[in-house]
Amino acid sequence: MAFQRNRTSTVIIGLLIASGLIGIMGISSADANSSTPPSPSLFTYKVGAKGPGGGVIFFVDTKNQFPRFDFLEAAPNDLPATSPWCSNTSHEIAGLSDPVAFYVGRGLINSSKILAACKSGAAYAAHAFRKNGKSDWFLPSRDELMMMYSNIYNFHTFVNADYWSSSQDTGRRAITVHFGNGDWYSLNKSLAERVRPIRAFSVTAFSSPAATSH
Repeated sequence: MAFQRNRTSTVIIGLLIASGLIGIMGISSADANSSTPPSPSLFTYKVGAKGPGGGVIFFVDTKNQFPRFDFLEAAPNDLPATSPWCSNTSHEIAGLSDPVAFYVGRGLINSSKILAACKSGAAYAAHAFRKNGKSDWFLPSRDELMMMYSNIYNFHTFVNADYWSSSQDTGRRAITVHFGNGDWYSLNKSLAERVRPIRAFSVTAFSSPAATSH
């Protein structure tokens, strides 16, 4: 049984992202970087462009809000098999039910905590993904999935189904985002749902970027 916890308008999210206000809902003060934004000329990747991992760019940090990365890239396709969220379906992983664990920029941290607490599941499947020589893929947070839906749903192949995030609701439930309507839900961790890995990288991490969008 699915519990819908919120109905966030994807139109509003799209406007926030386009205007640069996504930082208000997507980062904590600990993640914000107050330094001067880098030159726009550095950001030769665009939303919708093919990333260095062979996937598609769905976020560009033009305002330098995230000190650890400049881009978020989604894998080109869903993983072949659906997966439960975790091998332990009754254990609450510390920190993953906090609001900050839902934010943009938290997927990698969340995934690391899941890998330490579970023996298998969606985060393991995302972590095992390899493409274009990249091995740093992880399970996105709720807001990273919602940004993916808002920014590249029309660019890429998605299924009208629930996708696991790395954000937790309770000991028995975790958060999905449905790629038919962009809403998020709380589902039982034992359910087998879709997994779309993502990766984060910086402008210093590549030398020959692809500048054109799809």
